[in-house]
Amino acid sequence: GEVHATKAGGAPFNCRWRFVLDASGRYTFIANRNGWKKPHPQLNRTALNAHWMGGKQLGGIAEGLLQILYLGGEKQGWTWVIPILEGRLSVGVVLNDSYIRDQKKKLLPEHGKEWQLAIYKQELMESPSLREVLDCAWIVQPLMINGDFSYFSDSDTKHGANLALIGDA
Repeated sequence: GEVHATKAGGAPFNCRWRFVLDASGRYTFIANRNGWKKPHPQLNRTALNAHWMGGKQLGGIAEGLLQILYLGGEKQGWTWVIPILEGRLSVGVVLNDSYIRDQKKKLLPEHGKEWQLAIYKQELMESPSLREVLDCAWIVQPLMINGDFSYFSDSDTKHGANLALIGDA
């Protein structure tokens, strides 16, 4: 195959290849381009997460302690706490999209554009163990929101003579 592209400075260039490995992660370059990427119908989830400082470390950073708490019922998700550095934690919550839509209706009138941050904090503070971890902690980055991360390629051709889709590396 061949690609016609433009360098950062604007100069055109061509690139030829004999074999392509699509390791583009969630971007799924080839599957997207060919219309093969489809959402997984039973896994409609969205993740909301941020980094916190000043939280209670659940163990030494050297142990790499990761804590996951399952959220059943209509939430159909989980929370996580991952030590990043001493004193810095990645804390997130994954929720079913229909639950998020229901909560948005409840939170939007009071919180406006900040409704996503409100649901994030609401879900974290419902857990006694997370309240203890985050006591006196503060968020040190904007809230990150990632949806549509469960999908599959509906193509029977995940590999061929000059192509292979190798997943989310």
